[in-house]
Amino acid sequence: MNNIKAILNQINNIILLLDTTGKVQYVSPSVKNILGYAPEDLVGEQWWNKTNSGTDIVALKDRVLDQLERSVRMGGVQTERPVTTSFGSTKWFLWNTSIAADGMIVSIGTDITEKKKQEIELAKKNNLLSEKNDEIQDSLDYAKRLQEVILPEASVFQNAFSDAFLFFSPKDKVSGDFYWFHENDDSVFVAAVDCTGHGIPGALLSVVGNSLLREIVIKKQVESTGEILKELDLGLTEAMSKNNELKARDGMDIALVKYTKSIKTLHFSGAYRPCILIKDEIEELPGSKYPIGFYLTDEKIFEETSVELKEGDRFYLFSDGITDQFGGPMDKKFKKAQLKDLLMKTTQMSMNEQKEYIQYVFRNWQQGTEQTDDVLLIGVEV
Repeated sequence: MNNIKAILNQINNIILLLDTTGKVQYVSPSVKNILGYAPEDLVGEQWWNKTNSGTDIVALKDRVLDQLERSVRMGGVQTERPVTTSFGSTKWFLWNTSIAADGMIVSIGTDITEKKKQEIELAKKNNLLSEKNDEIQDSLDYAKRLQEVILPEASVFQNAFSDAFLFFSPKDKVSGDFYWFHENDDSVFVAAVDCTGHGIPGALLSVVGNSLLREIVIKKQVESTGEILKELDLGLTEAMSKNNELKARDGMDIALVKYTKSIKTLHFSGAYRPCILIKDEIEELPGSKYPIGFYLTDEKIFEETSVELKEGDRFYLFSDGITDQFGGPMDKKFKKAQLKDLLMKTTQMSMNEQKEYIQYVFRNWQQGTEQTDDVLLIGVEV
């Protein structure tokens, strides 16, 4: 025993020798520097009484002894436990406990207070991050509900035309793509709009764009699609100059159609977005090479194209989310040519059947690839 004590006196960790009843027979001298107690003041029951403030001593001893019984079978046991110093503060120790050959219980305590502080601090930060994330998700859910309120139901397109479909798949909870609809006595306005980015920044811009379209078409009653885009550009530019949330490089691309029912004529203007027509053959009406918003020195001219349609003709408006989606066997973009080919091949289907088939082909193309952007495709049969 004297040889063991001589060795233990050289170790900086706290070493305890206990009998099978849990009474402490030896405490290493290092306890003075670590906990502030004299070793002789902690022998017997005093270790339990002095270093376990506020703890049920009997229950603690029983738990430790129970762990020790299991350690005989496992060869040792590790526990983390707080210890009260002579100054009233708390330190954390990792205790490695085993049974010696003579039946004595050997417990070696390593100070892990700093490690424990870091763990507690990390747990606090994680809890804070979790709370913040919950707040963000709640805000996103609320923003999603607000966006759903301002977006029309797909049925309004179907009721205004012979048939129609809407394929709308946001990348995130809220979308930078949005669609717009308005019907008056003789005209139906349909727009597919792609705002800068996606998620919250794109959604913020979509709310502004939706509000501006309502102001221009419904309140001001501007009828020309080219004039509508010009007014939209001016309105968004003004909004960006006043709102710090919007930046000079924020803007939107748009495909806008006005369909005059009495003369079955489609009027189209676009800002970087086309309109695809399927009459006897497929035709693309290109948009102007200017975006809505963005500060450019050139005067923006949004051209208007008019096309007479007949019953059964179809037109399609879409954002670049569908054509820019990566996938397929070579992990390449879906591309506009493939979309046009797909539309032409399915022109004999009903609009709902065509939508379901396009969605199937698109998802099959995407496979496990992450969705690149918000996806919007509007199909209309007059």
